[in-house]
Amino acid sequence: MIKKVIYFIYFFIYLIGLISFSLLVGSIIGIIGKAVAHFEDFTCLMLKEYWLWKRFPKFNYNKYIKTIINPILSSSVSRKMDYWDIINYEQNIRIENPLAPLPIIKIIFIFILGIFIFPIRLFTGVAEGSILVFETGLLFFRDHFFCGKSVVELIFGKFYSDSNKYELEIEKYKNEERNKEIDFCFL
Repeated sequence: MIKKVIYFIYFFIYLIGLISFSLLVGSIIGIIGKAVAHFEDFTCLMLKEYWLWKRFPKFNYNKYIKTIINPILSSSVSRKMDYWDIINYEQNIRIENPLAPLPIIKIIFIFILGIFIFPIRLFTGVAEGSILVFETGLLFFRDHFFCGKSVVELIFGKFYSDSNKYELEIEKYKNEERNKEIDFCFL
């Protein structure tokens, strides 16, 4: 009985230390990790827009010209224009605009979106980092101090039902099959 109380007190002290350690260190690790991930994500998005503009200039140029011409063609002015007038109008626009401009509006929009999302990602980094450090600390405590047994099992004894025994037998059978396969591979 005293051994169980000592286990409980030992675990309780470790748990308090683990919670404070995970909140402190886990939040710092989570913030750094999410900040780096955020920077990488939004840098890649902005570079993607730049490289699409640089790599496919013909596609971007035609798209740009259509954005200029479509409002005019859909208006009532185009109904009064001849087919050749529309073609001349398009050629004049192409002469005036020889290159498609850099998609600066898209890049600025991605940048502003990144600024608004950044605090949310940092907050999730605090939560995820703390949880990760806490779970790792619990597993470390269980494996190194309790020989792989859970705290509840040490304090209250073993609770194995028939289904758990059946699952253990299945796992044992799978391990035997794996060992046979490994032996066969080495022959």
